[in-house]
Amino acid sequence: MLRLGWVPKNIETATTLAISTTELFSLPVLNFIGRIKIVDGNQVVNDREIRDLLGLKRGYSTVLGFDTESKPSPMFSKDRHPTALVQLASADACVIWRTVGERRRELPPVIRDILSDNEIVKVGQGISGDLQCLREDFADLKSSDDIRNLIDLYPIGSRLNCYPKSLQGMVGIFLRKRLLKDMRISNWEEETLRAEQIQYAALDAWASREVYMEMARRYDVKIIHEWGAVKRTSDDSSALITKGIQHVDFHPSKTVITPPVNQAPSSSSGTVASLVQECVGRGYLLRLCGFEKIHNQYTCKFEVTSREDEKIIATSNSYHASIRDAQIDAARVMLDKLASRVS
Repeated sequence: MLRLGWVPKNIETATTLAISTTELFSLPVLNFIGRIKIVDGNQVVNDREIRDLLGLKRGYSTVLGFDTESKPSPMFSKDRHPTALVQLASADACVIWRTVGERRRELPPVIRDILSDNEIVKVGQGISGDLQCLREDFADLKSSDDIRNLIDLYPIGSRLNCYPKSLQGMVGIFLRKRLLKDMRISNWEEETLRAEQIQYAALDAWASREVYMEMARRYDVKIIHEWGAVKRTSDDSSALITKGIQHVDFHPSKTVITPPVNQAPSSSSGTVASLVQECVGRGYLLRLCGFEKIHNQYTCKFEVTSREDEKIIATSNSYHASIRDAQIDAARVMLDKLASRVS
C-alpha cells in the first residue's frame, strides 16, 4: 500500500526540479537486478505464472511499470513499425512479450486482463502514446474500456516543474541515478534479442514504476495519481489509424528466464561522457540547450561556460535521424572546440 505523503501548498509554483547535463552524467548508473521473463508472441503461457512472477493478487492494489518498444523507422519515413515489445515490471521482476509475428493482431490475453484491471496501476513515460500505438496495432483492443488505470509520468513532471521531463531526466531528479538510453533505437525485431536489449527494455519499464513510487512517497499520492491519469473517452475507435504499419518477417526464439543482471551495459555514448569529463576537469559548466527538429531529423546544441564566464556554443554538424546521434555529433564538435583552447 502506498504511503500518503505531503504536498506543499505552493506545489504548483514550487522551485523547478532541474538537473543539469553535467550532474546527470555524474550520477551512478541505474541497474535492474530483478528477474526477467521473455515470452514470444505466438507462445501460450500460463497466466498464473505471469501473475505470480509480477506479484499480482486479486483484490490487492498493485503498481506496475509499463513500456513498449518498436523498431525505428527509416529516415524521412512517415510510417512506423508495429509494436515489437510490451513490458510490464513489478518491484523485482519484469515480463517482456515479443508481439511481432503471425498473431500480432491479437494481444496476449494476460496483457489484456492486466491492462483492463482497475486495481492494477500501470505507469509509464508517455504512456498515452503507447496506448494509441497498441490500439492501432491490435484489432482486439479498440474499446475505451479495454485499458484502465494508466498513469503518464510526463504530465506529472510538467505539474512539478521538472526539467528535463524525459524519463532519463526524472530518474536523475527523483532516484539520483543515470538511466542509460543506448539501446533505444536498436532493432527490436531481431530474431534473438541481445542481453543489452533485454536489460534496457526491462529497465525502462521498471524505472517508470520507481519514479512514480518516489513521487508518491514525496507528495500526496492522490494528487500525483490525478495529474497523471490517462483519461478515457466514450468512443475513440474512429480516431484509430491503422495505415502505415509495415509488414515484417519474424522468427520466434525460445522463451527464457534470465538470471539477475548485476551490471548494466557500458554506455556507447562515449563522446558525450568524454565531454562531461572534460568540462568537470576544467571546471567548466556544461548545459544542453536542446534540440531542433526539421522533417523528423534533429540537431543538438551544447553550451559551455568557462571559468572566465566565456560562453562556447557547439551545434551538430548535420541533421540526424535520432536525438542520440545529434547529441553525440554536437558533443564531438564541442570537444574539438575545447581541444583548440589552452586550458
